[in-house]
Amino acid sequence: MKQLIINNIQVIDVETGKVETKSVVAENGLVTEIVAGDAGEDAAKVLDGSGLYLMPGFINCHTHLGWDGSKTDIMLQSKNDSDAISAFKYAVNMKKCLDVGLTAVRDLGMNLSNIYAKQAVDSGIIESPRLYISGQAIMATGGHTWWCGVEADGPWEIRKAIRQQKKAGAQVIKIMASGSLPEYTMEELYTIVDESHALGLKVAAHATFGSAIERVVEAGVDSIEHGGDMTDALIEKIKEKNIPIIPTLSAVFIQAREGLEKGMPEAAVLRRRRQVANKDTWDGLKRAGEAGVTFCFGTDAGSPLVPHDRIVDELLAMKEIGITKSDLYLLQCMTVNAGKLIGDAKLGLVGEGKYADFVITDKNPLEDITNISALRYVVQNGKLVRSYSRCAE
Repeated sequence: MKQLIINNIQVIDVETGKVETKSVVAENGLVTEIVAGDAGEDAAKVLDGSGLYLMPGFINCHTHLGWDGSKTDIMLQSKNDSDAISAFKYAVNMKKCLDVGLTAVRDLGMNLSNIYAKQAVDSGIIESPRLYISGQAIMATGGHTWWCGVEADGPWEIRKAIRQQKKAGAQVIKIMASGSLPEYTMEELYTIVDESHALGLKVAAHATFGSAIERVVEAGVDSIEHGGDMTDALIEKIKEKNIPIIPTLSAVFIQAREGLEKGMPEAAVLRRRRQVANKDTWDGLKRAGEAGVTFCFGTDAGSPLVPHDRIVDELLAMKEIGITKSDLYLLQCMTVNAGKLIGDAKLGLVGEGKYADFVITDKNPLEDITNISALRYVVQNGKLVRSYSRCAE
């Protein structure tokens, strides 16, 4: 007997934007058939998809599941939370991800909590999105967020730090290439990329302004986390090398607009408001979007006031600053683009041989991206993990 049949549902092709009524069949966690007409009822679970929309499960490419997204300082959480408290936070936050259709998450580190969480997920202890994890972030001594990562300097310390993360179970290497200034020499950056790639690991580089971005692009990293001001020449180089940017706008926009009422320090909120109001802040990302640089979805969830089940703000901010005006492109950022970045060929599309990870909504997100919140079902690995009542008309 088949695992799951979803009959007569409007399937969104996130690559083309085409919507067709199909029936989708899953076995052993994979899509085995996509057919016109009814696929019957010979399955453990059968859903009537009439009037509903099916798309790939959503992917958040930049999260910190060990932080809770409250107003509490992330440094204090990192220093003060015991392993047990971190484990509880992971459990709650992974549940929140599934609640909003995030069936895969790339966690970019906070101590070793994501290593332990992945072990728990792989052992079947806890329900979770698919986890793609970095272990601990790596930074220069005293570098950005030194209090929750591995400080490593020089080629051999860096190689050892990367090997330690691989040994622990890391699937991607996260580096801090900038704080208020660029961090790491070019020799060190080349070493990071060389060692990581030799071990089959991609490199995600925290880089928030032009000179730091220029350096990591030259070194050959695999993604730019956050981004910032960029010249046209740098944007062209990023496009040529096909390095995606994960802009993580949520923290700035949510903190600017809700920080005071939620108890953030006034000075911090005013700084965020100045960032939002200053068009020059976003000009580099806007021009990168216009130039055709690839973007992926990532919220920096866990940062102050960015809980793991709040995802629409990021998409609206991407529109607001001009990265794109297309709802289809925003959906691509959350699905096919994100799947390619992670590097799992079964991720990010609806197709035979792909993961049976779906979001099913009452409304078409191609007409309005906020319709991703009109959730009806969330399916992961061919299993119905969330079911909601129909939205009010």
